[in-house]
Amino acid sequence: MSQRASGSILKRLIKGGAAALLVKVASAVLSFVMFIFIARGMSPESFALFGFGFSAATLIVLGGSVGQRKATLRFVPIYQERDDQASQRGQVRRGYITVTFGCLVLGLLFVGLSNLFASLTGGAYAWSVAFFALVLGLAEYQAHVLRSHGKIVLAFAPREVIWRAAVTGLFAIPAFSLAPPIDVTIGFGIIAIILLGLTLLQGRIHPSTRPQALISDAVDMTDQPLWLRSGLIFCGTGLLRAATPNVAMLLIGVMLPQEGGAFFAALRLAMVVNLVEVASHMLAMPMLSAAHERGDKTSVHSISRFVAVATAVPALAFFLFLLFAGDWALGLYAAEFSHAQSVLVLIAGGHLFKCLCGPGAALLQMMGQEAQFLRLALFVSGSVLLSLVPLIWMFGLYGAALATGLELALIGGLACWVARRKLGVDSSILGLFRAIESAP
Repeated sequence: MSQRASGSILKRLIKGGAAALLVKVASAVLSFVMFIFIARGMSPESFALFGFGFSAATLIVLGGSVGQRKATLRFVPIYQERDDQASQRGQVRRGYITVTFGCLVLGLLFVGLSNLFASLTGGAYAWSVAFFALVLGLAEYQAHVLRSHGKIVLAFAPREVIWRAAVTGLFAIPAFSLAPPIDVTIGFGIIAIILLGLTLLQGRIHPSTRPQALISDAVDMTDQPLWLRSGLIFCGTGLLRAATPNVAMLLIGVMLPQEGGAFFAALRLAMVVNLVEVASHMLAMPMLSAAHERGDKTSVHSISRFVAVATAVPALAFFLFLLFAGDWALGLYAAEFSHAQSVLVLIAGGHLFKCLCGPGAALLQMMGQEAQFLRLALFVSGSVLLSLVPLIWMFGLYGAALATGLELALIGGLACWVARRKLGVDSSILGLFRAIESAP
């Protein structure tokens, strides 16, 4: 690839990355404030139930989406390179149908289990969680469709910024004692309705998500077996990757319900460490897929190095902040959560190590090695999941945090190693230094 083309790739990354970072910074600030107001706008018991339900909804969405979010990020850029609009529409239409049906089925299963086991708290609460999961699943899938077209701001601003601001405003009322605390069931229902309205409005803005085009325009379903295979692989990987923190949260809710709020706050706060990583992946993943389709190895190296550089320094800075001021930050949620600083640091340390390893997981999933990454995730996440119950039983919150941080670090390190061995790309921050040393 020419130097001019390489410069064009970097300009696109910097421009798009700046937009993605702006959205994610606004989202992170609003998320931090939102969960503080939710914690203060509910009783401690209700906030623990909120954390339990939020984790359950996350797992429902991951399973119910059946890998369609990552499949869209992989295949839409490929069809754009081929100028194949019919296959592109077919893949997206199938994604919407799959996500809707999958989240409905798993949501109903959650309701059934919640009513079967008293410890899971059934009734209207379970239905509100299931409704929220369905809406969240559709919102997240639609955001990935728009993201595959490079529409970063349109993809994430409605949910990451506007929705979070609206929820913050809602819970600020009881948080400032202007109204009684909000019941967790009513809270889930209201935030789901707000998100549904924003998602419907968002879907009408871009041609790729307009209902009339998806329903009536011609589609090509020839590649459906390939979509199914990749979707199932992405689904397995996504469930495994999200399982450790969310299953840990569910187990804490059952085994140590009095600590559920503190652990949920630590989980959410630790995510600030990988803020820039998430922002850079928004743009980088579909670009990696398109570059792989063109056989453009130079662009792959440029994208990987950009992500490594853009994420390492901010991740270290955020980790140091949590290391020295984590108790203060946790206390903003509730004063009684401050004791969980060590728990917060253990989880944040895993995020930091993963960021330093670079976009190895993204490289594997966007460049035809998704099955290899699934095997890696199955080994790492499966082993960690098996250790969760004994670790929580022996060490409480610290056991759950150790498992969560360790899973993040192992996934990041092993994905980097496999990407270097299989694809010839060193995604870590050390890979950048090696490239500089070997440059003429």
